[in-house]
Order: sequence, then structure tokens, then C-alpha cells
Amino acid sequence: MYCPMTKAYWVQSGATVANPFVGKEMLDCGSEKKKVSSPGEGKLAEVTAAYLKIQTTLSDDKFDKDAIAAFAKAVDTRGAPGNAELKKSAEALAAAKDIKQAREAFVGTSALMIKVLGGN
Repeated sequence: MYCPMTKAYWVQSGATVANPFVGKEMLDCGSEKKKVSSPGEGKLAEVTAAYLKIQTTLSDDKFDKDAIAAFAKAVDTRGAPGNAELKKSAEALAAAKDIKQAREAFVGTSALMIKVLGGN
């Protein structure tokens, strides 16, 4: 998905736009640019599920430190292709002190997840 307001991409499940960068204020701001395949099972699937939890909470205007910590842990302990970059991004996301900082960090995390999932 792509948000023209923030000029940022993100991954989500489902067809209904749920923008994590602007939340409920403009929840439907965005459009599908490319579909990426679900990773199925394994390490990448666990990392992706944790990422999608953050995407959902941010689009609901919620700052969920537990979801962010779970993502950082999944990246750290389970690994993923391109793990060094993703780990650094997960650490930046975990350092966020509020929803604004989390959304800013989520831009970079989303770009890396798209890369990892083969969306380039």
C-alpha cells in the first residue's frame, strides 16, 4: 500500500485500506501498489505477523509497546532475510516514546519488510 500524504509504503493484510501513518484521521488514505506473497510458515511468517500487529494498532491510533517489543523480539530471535537492517529498524521502532515517533520509525521498518517480502 502507498500513502501519498506521507509518501510511504506499508504492508497490510486484507483489501480495506488501513493507513498506519495517519491513523483514523485519514484511515483510507492510500492505494494498493503491489501484492506480496504471504511468507507461509517459519521465521519470516512470525516476523511478518508481528509487523502486521503493529500496522493494525497504528492504524487504530494506538501506541502498543508490547506489539512493538514482540516485533523486535521476533526479528532478533527468529531472524529474517536482511536481518541486520531489519534488526536496526526494529530497535529504532522499539525506542519510540509515543505514537508519532512510532509512526516515523514504522516508515523505515515498512520499507524493509517490503524488501524482505520480495516487494522491492
